[in-house]
Amino acid sequence: MTRTLAMLMLVLLVALPSCATTDSSASKVGAAKPPPSVRVVLTNREGNVRLTFPAPEAGPLQLQAFGEQLLGASGPRPVLWINGKAVSLEWVNPLQLDPPITGSEWRYARATGSVTNVSGLKSFQRHFLFVEPDLVVVLDEISLTEPALLETGYWFPSGVSHDPVRDEWTVQAPKGGMTARFLSSPKSNQTRREAIERQAVGTITNSALSCVRSVVADKIREFYQITVLVVHPEQSRRSLAFKLLESDTAIGVRVHRDGLPTLAAFRKTSCTGEANLTGMKFDGPVGVDVFRPKKR
Repeated sequence: MTRTLAMLMLVLLVALPSCATTDSSASKVGAAKPPPSVRVVLTNREGNVRLTFPAPEAGPLQLQAFGEQLLGASGPRPVLWINGKAVSLEWVNPLQLDPPITGSEWRYARATGSVTNVSGLKSFQRHFLFVEPDLVVVLDEISLTEPALLETGYWFPSGVSHDPVRDEWTVQAPKGGMTARFLSSPKSNQTRREAIERQAVGTITNSALSCVRSVVADKIREFYQITVLVVHPEQSRRSLAFKLLESDTAIGVRVHRDGLPTLAAFRKTSCTGEANLTGMKFDGPVGVDVFRPKKR
C-alpha cells in the first residue's frame, strides 16, 4: 500500500463517528528529535463514550463518557516508574505499526513505547480494546532489561473510591460513572496517591487528581497488566465480575456484565504462532468472544 493511499484511508477513518482512528504528526529526522506523536481514539456507536490515548505532551490515557471526564487529565504525567524513578515515555506512531482492527462489536489498536537504555525499559506495548457499548480493556505489556521494582499508574479524578471487598475502583459524576478493575501477572497491589492541581476544587472534572499505582512487591523482568473500565450513565451501574486468564501464548480477561460473559484475549509478543486462551484460538493480536443470548 502506498503512503498516499494509507493517508487517504486514515482520513476516511477519522470521518466515521464510530470507529477506531489514529492521528499522526510528522517530525523531522534527527538524533535529538522525538519519534512522531501518537493519538489513538476509540468510540462507541452512540458516540457518548470516547477513549483517547493522546500525544505525550497532552497527558495520559483519558476516558470521557456521557459528558463527564472519568479518567485522565491534561498535561504530561508519568505512567511508569522503574526502581522508584518516573520514566518519560515517548510513543511510536501506531499507524506505521498496527492499523486499527475492527470487529462487528469491537475495535482494537496498539501503541508502542520507545526504548531508552537509561530507564531500563526494554519494551512497552499498550493494547486498547473497546467492546460495545460500554467496555474498555487496556493491556500494558512491559519488558525490562533486568529485574527491577516496577509501578504503573492511572490518573483518576479525586472522587475515585475503592471497594476493598470487590477490589474495584469507582468514579461517579452527575451524568455518568465508571468501574475500574486492575488484574496483572505477576500480581500487583493498587495504592492511591494524590496530586493537587492548580485549580479551584469544584466539579469532579476540575478537582484534584488521584494517581492509582499498581505496585509489584518483588523485582521483575516482565509484567502484564489488564485494566478493565466499564462505564454507565448516571447511577445505573451494572453487576460485574472479572477473571484474569493466562496461557503460554496469550493473556486476557473474562468480564461478566449483568451475568453475560465477554472474553478479551491478547496475543503475547513472545508468541510466534497461533494464540490460544481457554480454547479460543486466534491468529491476530486480539481475540474477542461476546456472548449474546438468543432472542425468543
